[in-house]
Amino acid sequence: MKTFKPVLTIFIMLFFMTGSTLTTWAAKTKRQPGPGPGDTPRAVVTKPDLTIREMKISPSNPTTLDTILFKAKVKNISKVSAAASKGGIKIGGESKPKLYPHGMLGPGKSAQISRSMRITRPGKYIVTFIADAGNDIAESKEANNIVKIKFTVRPLKSDLTLRNPKINPANPTVNDTIYLVADLVNIGQVPSQAIRCGVKVGGESTPPNPGYYGSIPVYSPQAQKFAVARSIKITKPGKYIATFIADVNDDADELNESNNTIKLYFTVK
Repeated sequence: MKTFKPVLTIFIMLFFMTGSTLTTWAAKTKRQPGPGPGDTPRAVVTKPDLTIREMKISPSNPTTLDTILFKAKVKNISKVSAAASKGGIKIGGESKPKLYPHGMLGPGKSAQISRSMRITRPGKYIVTFIADAGNDIAESKEANNIVKIKFTVRPLKSDLTLRNPKINPANPTVNDTIYLVADLVNIGQVPSQAIRCGVKVGGESTPPNPGYYGSIPVYSPQAQKFAVARSIKITKPGKYIATFIADVNDDADELNESNNTIKLYFTVK
């Protein structure tokens, strides 16, 4: 028994030393756990993302006489910078947009693009604003590069209205012949068609014998002056209303049909 005691002691020491070494090696080489089947990997943004913002058409209700300004901003909504590229604006039935180069756009930065155009044919149109119109940029999202806006170009029209209604004498009596008059003005864009105008008084439903007027030119201080007038004798004292009416039969195609009348209140003693 004395012969084997040192050998047994050495064996036990080697066993515990080897176990400790293996444990240390396993700890150093242990693999970290990866994402499980239900885990979602964290997305890393590595591309820019250009889109269109702040679209504007001016004037908002253009006519064939207007030069229309179309403008918008190309904006990088990514956290990654975008290299220089080209915005585009396409109007109506154009097959290709007109291109507008701009410089590099950092995260959240914008570049304005604009285009002016006069459209001489009235009707409904669509303007298309395009970010990265030349497909120069590989983006994280390509589907948000285009924005379309509908607009209407109105035809040129006249706009007949009445101003400065007057009565003479200013304080009429039942013995007076009353003279009613107002200025007829075309504040539209083109001369009017031929029209009829008149004045109704009191309970009259329509002006009697409305006067015929040829084309009324667009108003200017130098233009020919026109008036709507009527003379009447009222034999019954009381309060009355004189209503002056431009374009009695609605013959003219106007920008605004609501300003064709003006009223004058007066008293006959």
